Amino acid sequence: AVRPDGAQVLTSGLESAVKVWDAKTAEKTKQVGGPGGGTHELAVTAKLAAAAGADGTVRLYNPEAATALKAIPTGAPVFAVALDPAGKRVASGAAD
Repeated sequence: AVRPDGAQVLTSGLESAVKVWDAKTAEKTKQVGGPGGGTHELAVTAKLAAAAGADGTVRLYNPEAATALKAIPTGAPVFAVALDPAGKRVASGAAD
């Protein structure tokens, strides 16, 4: 996922970590723990990032500080996640 200002790129996968990369230098600048079992999808706004977790959670992060804010349990593996542009609402699609 690319931050709206284009300065950073967030990635994740099976390694259960969300990584923040500098878009210009392609260097990893930060890393924070991600969902257990890996991440199926990331969404990002200017102030919020969300990860769709194989462990049945949607995890919210501050992408600038690379800090975890909250884990929202869904009860089933999450395959899709979206944030409204203001970062006030999150939507997810799970296997339930």
